[in-house]
Amino acid sequence: MPAGVSAWTPLANITLAGAQATVTFSSISNAYADLFFVIGNVKSSTNTAGINVKFNGDSAANYYYVYAIGNGGSATTSNQTGQTSMVLASNVVPDTTNPGQILFHLMNYSNTSNVKGVLVRTDFPSTTFSGTQMIAGHWSNNSAVTTVQFALQSAATFAAGTTFALYGVS
Repeated sequence: MPAGVSAWTPLANITLAGAQATVTFSSISNAYADLFFVIGNVKSSTNTAGINVKFNGDSAANYYYVYAIGNGGSATTSNQTGQTSMVLASNVVPDTTNPGQILFHLMNYSNTSNVKGVLVRTDFPSTTFSGTQMIAGHWSNNSAVTTVQFALQSAATFAAGTTFALYGVS
């Protein structure tokens, strides 16, 4: 591979067989520069829940991010500081008939000298919101990330068929 070109290594794939409130990737190897998650066929038990992520079980106010949501006709932006989790999708998780997709890039996850940067793109063709959400943020902690947990808000559950793929990026 030419210098400067990164390689993606598949690390884990999960397809939900039934409804599930959380999905956790644990014991993540520190052998890569970045992690990349592809969450596909995203469906939930309600159309108003958002998706949160936490690293290493941290529920302290260590998550900072900005997001923009747009659908070509309107846009919304927000800045969140000192949160107890990071939102990957804000109240736009589709119902079971309109699946969406999330692309989630976690940078420098194993480096213990810096905070962890995050870039997210979420696409939802749902009945209540059809558009894209973009998020940039960081986890204000120098610990290497070894566990990543995805959870829905509002006591919702991920529906059967939702897929989670994890890649290590060198």
